[in-house]
Amino acid sequence: MNGTIKQIAVTTQAKKPILGVLTSTMYYTIDLEKRKTLSKLNIDSTYYLVNTGVDLIPTSVRNASLTMIKNGKPTQFSTKSNVKLLGSYLLNKELTIILSRGKELYAYQNGKIIWEKTISAQEISGLSIQKSKNGTPILCVLDALENELYIFDQLGRASDQNERHGEMKVQVSPFGANAYSITTFLGSYLIQYTKQ
Repeated sequence: MNGTIKQIAVTTQAKKPILGVLTSTMYYTIDLEKRKTLSKLNIDSTYYLVNTGVDLIPTSVRNASLTMIKNGKPTQFSTKSNVKLLGSYLLNKELTIILSRGKELYAYQNGKIIWEKTISAQEISGLSIQKSKNGTPILCVLDALENELYIFDQLGRASDQNERHGEMKVQVSPFGANAYSITTFLGSYLIQYTKQ
């Protein structure tokens, strides 16, 4: 493989496990059962691998444009300038891409903004997205400068009015039938919140 490995993800296509390997210069798909490379694609270091649970999509944001490569074919659409890719989720079976710029969040679907939000964070440092067992995504935004967490539903609406603290990284995991566990650090302590 060429380049430094940046991301590895597994999905299932036609009931076969497929491995996606994103390096700094190439994207590979590998059939894990046959241990065979299915495709190789030249990319650059700006790409990130979006895993929809079905598809693995190399995605890049630069120069006010987002490029997604699906089935070897690039799709491109305009974005706000100076945005960075935070994550993605499925909403009504459509891929929703979350981008940020400063204190602003933008949710794009099929090249259009479906919601946008300005939050009172000093800096959007990270995002964790998780679906509950009923398929509803929750978005947890981390402001590592102010040590604050902001929780939103899939439409960008505030999902929690409680003050939540965290720093460094945040991870959201399903908890029970309709709840989430939000795990983060605060100083040298591991903090865990439960959200219904």
